[in-house]
Formats: sequence, structure tokens, C-alpha cells
Amino acid sequence: MANNKRTLIGLIIATFIIIALGVFVFFNARLFVKGPQIQILGPQNGSSFSDPFIELKGKAINVSFISVNDNPIFIDEAGNFNEKLLLPPGLSIIKVYAHDRFKRNETVSLQYLYTGEALTIKDIDIEEEQTETSTTTLEEI
Repeated sequence: MANNKRTLIGLIIATFIIIALGVFVFFNARLFVKGPQIQILGPQNGSSFSDPFIELKGKAINVSFISVNDNPIFIDEAGNFNEKLLLPPGLSIIKVYAHDRFKRNETVSLQYLYTGEALTIKDIDIEEEQTETSTTTLEEI
């Protein structure tokens, strides 16, 4: 009788462990099945701007590499990214590409319209620092 109770308790514990392990595997496998994901938080696709400087914000999930217009960008621990872009006049197509460690990829194409004129060097404020340079000859050393 005591042997049957031990067997029944052992069977219940083993069943509970198998179910818990199955739930754990299913919960973590969903990330593998989904692959890389890119969410663009702003600006909205199809927006038009009068200022050529925009800030592309988004979130990348399950990625090992991400780029904007083929230039690698950095993401934080939570997968957030924030990239500053300069738009040329007219329609711009921005490509956000990411892949995971299994080489599955995701691409998001965005279209933005800059309605202003092209920027020139005169439009960009660059502080010119004048520095004096000194030259040393081998004989002075």
C-alpha cells in the first residue's frame, strides 16, 4: 500500500516536471519561431518634413545585426535604437535591415519626403578652430 502511494506521488511529480519543462520550452521557442522583428516608433512612414534632419526611433527584437541604409547601428539592451538622418530634397527611401544569429532576416522600407531645399555647407554651422601647429626637425631632437 505504501509502495503504491510512493509510485503515485513519483508519477505526479514526474508529470508536473514534464509539463513545466514543456511550457518552458514552448515559451522560449516562440522567440526562435518568430525570428527578427523591427518596430518603427517614429517618424511615421510616409511623413513629410520641412527640416532635413530627422530622428529615426525604433525597437529591434531577436536581432544580432541591424543597419539603416546599409550602415550598422547600435541598439541598447532592450533593443531600442535612435538614429539621426539627413534627408535630401524630395522622396527618400530608408531601408532598415536586421538578421538574427540563424541568418533569418527582416527588412522594413520607409518613405520620407523632404519638402525644403538642399543644404549647403554655408547652412551648417561649423566652428572653425584656428590652431597653431609647430614643426620639429630631426636636428632639434
